[in-house]
Formats: sequence, structure tokens, C-alpha cells
Amino acid sequence: MQRELQRRFCSVPEAEVNELATNLLDQDLLSRSVDLIGENLDNPSFDISVWSRELGIGRTKLFNKIKSITGLTPNDFILHIKLKKAAALLSEPGELTVAEISYRLGFSSPGYFSRCFKGRFGVSPLQYKKRGEGSF
Repeated sequence: MQRELQRRFCSVPEAEVNELATNLLDQDLLSRSVDLIGENLDNPSFDISVWSRELGIGRTKLFNKIKSITGLTPNDFILHIKLKKAAALLSEPGELTVAEISYRLGFSSPGYFSRCFKGRFGVSPLQYKKRGEGSF
């Protein structure tokens, strides 16, 4: 059951992180983590050390908890949260380009962002945006 939830979380942009938590402590950890990552989307110095320090837990414990709950390493979890935010931005009506979204979310280049997005969700950011506009 947990593996299926992890698979859904990783492959469906609209899946919520709280679907993964089976208890209140895990829900709190995930909620605080998502909030913290969200506040630091464009911060290039945000990393696992900063994350664990802000949450007040050790890096190893953070790694083990995130991996056991989500099936992702902390670095992959950060990337996934960024990609979920990108999917939300791509779904919004507006004139933000893929490049603008990629830079807004702290990616080094639009090409790298596009590869990550397609690798995670199976479609390019542009295809995803068109699907949200009803042309997919």
C-alpha cells in the first residue's frame, strides 16, 4: 500500500504529500518540510543541511524519515516539490514561460528543468501547459 502511494505521489503532479503520511508525526514532518522548501524555492544555498537545521533534526534522521515516508532521497524530495510547484504554475492561466518558471524555481537552465520535469511526469513542461489549456 505504501509503495503504491509513493508511486502515485512521484508520478502524478496533483498528488498531495499528506497522502503519504500514516501518522501525525510524519504528517507534521512532511508539512513543515514542504513549507520550508516552498519558502526556499529560489534559494541556491538551500540544501539538506539547512533543511535539517531548520527542522531541528539531524541529517541522517531526516534522510531516513523522508526516504521511508516518500521513497525519495531528500535531494529527490526537494526536486519533486519544485517540479510539483512548476506543474501548478504551468496549469495557471498566464504568460509565464517555461524558462521563467525554471529560473523562478532555482533551476540552472530551462533545458535541465525540462529534462527533470519530463523524467518525473512523462511529458514536457510545454505539453503539460498545453494540456492545462485544453489543447492536449
